[in-house]
Amino acid sequence: MSTSKKPASYCAACTNLLHSDDLYCSDCRKPKPEKGWNSIQDGRDRWLGRILDDRYLITKRVGRGSVGSVYRAKSLAIERVFAIKIINLKQTPGGLSPVEIRARLNREVSAIGKLRNPHMVPFYETLELYDTYLGIVMDFVEGQTLELLVQKEKPLEIDRIMTLLKQIANGLYEAHTAGMTHRDVKPDNLMVERLPAQGDFLHILDFGIVSVDDGVSITNGFLGTPLYASPEQATAGRIDHRSDIYSLGAVLFYMLTGQPPYQSENVYDILRAHVSAEIPKPSTLRVDVPAFLDTLTTKLLAKSPDDRPASLATVIAEIDTFFNLKVRESSELRTFTGNETSELDPVPQKQRKITGAAIFRRAPTRGTLRNAIVETKKLREHPEFDYTLRTETGVHPLGDATDLRLCVSKAGTVLAVNQKNEVWSFVDGDPKKIEQFDFSPTTINPVGDGIWVGTDDGRVFVFEGGEKELIFEDVRRTPIRAIDHRLSVGIAGSDSGRVYIKRREEIWTRVHDGPPVIKVAMSQDATLFAVALKTKELNIYRVSDPKRSRVCHFSFFVDVRSMAFSVKSHLLAVIFEDNSLSIYNVMAGQVLSTIKVEIGKILDISFTQDNELIGFTERKGVIYGVDLQRVFGDISNN
Repeated sequence: MSTSKKPASYCAACTNLLHSDDLYCSDCRKPKPEKGWNSIQDGRDRWLGRILDDRYLITKRVGRGSVGSVYRAKSLAIERVFAIKIINLKQTPGGLSPVEIRARLNREVSAIGKLRNPHMVPFYETLELYDTYLGIVMDFVEGQTLELLVQKEKPLEIDRIMTLLKQIANGLYEAHTAGMTHRDVKPDNLMVERLPAQGDFLHILDFGIVSVDDGVSITNGFLGTPLYASPEQATAGRIDHRSDIYSLGAVLFYMLTGQPPYQSENVYDILRAHVSAEIPKPSTLRVDVPAFLDTLTTKLLAKSPDDRPASLATVIAEIDTFFNLKVRESSELRTFTGNETSELDPVPQKQRKITGAAIFRRAPTRGTLRNAIVETKKLREHPEFDYTLRTETGVHPLGDATDLRLCVSKAGTVLAVNQKNEVWSFVDGDPKKIEQFDFSPTTINPVGDGIWVGTDDGRVFVFEGGEKELIFEDVRRTPIRAIDHRLSVGIAGSDSGRVYIKRREEIWTRVHDGPPVIKVAMSQDATLFAVALKTKELNIYRVSDPKRSRVCHFSFFVDVRSMAFSVKSHLLAVIFEDNSLSIYNVMAGQVLSTIKVEIGKILDISFTQDNELIGFTERKGVIYGVDLQRVFGDISNN
């Protein structure tokens, strides 16, 4: 879509906003009609093409309900896309007045905004529009509803169903612990997004009839969807979080069988069935449903709330047991010499033989890690720390600085931030003070002639030549913990559990959502990236292939401090908070070695162009670049 002026036309097939001279719709790829695109002035949608609050351009209608519609909106302030739900306060459920519905929505936005679970679509703000209209700004999710997914791809595999079930349960559990009940859990309110680096990621939508346990009764009578309503909803009884647990059971039944547990053309017959009919078993409609899923479904669909699991924590534990058994079975079957592969070992055996045969695709030379592995076979003790072990990175004095807050290295450049928030750059051993921030950066990274800086409020700035420019903002405003940049590809990870990638001139795209991110690292050729999580897990993904899942996965017992890929991306070096160092064969998914580094706290690690693994440590205001492969023992024992 061109950007010379505000678009004034739209595609009749998908409502995507377009310029009159666009030859194809950028969303549905429909060619331009002979008579031209429809004008937004035709009056068919009063919001399409409008700018709300001087900040949001409405670019497409993506959904429509009884009291309002959901639109895709482009932020005019930052490079982000949002969803805005526009509600007509005159068309309120349950006979509520516009004043009451506005108060209810403001409570919901406030309550949901406090949740940090990645599976809950967050509300950011409300917009007071003209007349009786109100807009709710939230994350835009690019995907399809669980209802459509099941109908298109049924039957879903059991493993996939369990993955989706756990994500729904995780999101609802956090809401329940915060005193919130959804009241309308159904496949149409569950959006499945296909993340490039992660596969299925589920979002819980539409807390439009949510109940907040604040002593105020928000809804009266039945509100919800009959096909997935709990018995207490069907009888207008007292509702609590266990109603959502019942609806989750009905959703599980739907994922397993492709249909809800009770069906009828008469709404009242469906509601009566929820109250008194026999609980159906999924296995009667699908032969490969394991017995434990029949049992779990029955528990969730119990008629009395007291007979259901008291908390979704119990359900999550049962799902974890299922996956733990799968992993154990997979580990017992998987070898590196057989012909089988598994979900945790996605690299074909033929490819493993090729990449495993030569970690580096050049002859080993003096000083390379491969040569060091051979040379250290005779070493049995760590040599004492010796300044002569430093590499050509040199000894870098840091002036009158005391303890360092941050230290990062890349491409021959070392950046360090001290307690005064002064940024020092060291290139070929020459120290230079280049910045002093009026804030405490959470992470830094050298990029070309400038530096990228992450902040506590979810922003990334670029500092270059004395100029400061905002290049990214995480709307959840959680601290940016890790950034990296290689060959025009940028990556950022935050406490919100989100990882974003920017390729060249494209906008930032979310590729991962989950537990909080500690560290990210990109390979030197920008083909792979690694994500270390607060859950002491590390995943490695491909940058350019959005349809593939992760390359490999590792679990640890301590947090990651720093990571670095070797020149050819075959190895990943990881330094942990306990100062231990591990070397991983990326494609084979193997740990080559783990050793304890005894030369002081290693602040950061990096590979040189000669594949020398350098660790950076600080003593008395001086940074030392230490050739780690010359100080550790034998790492050839796999």
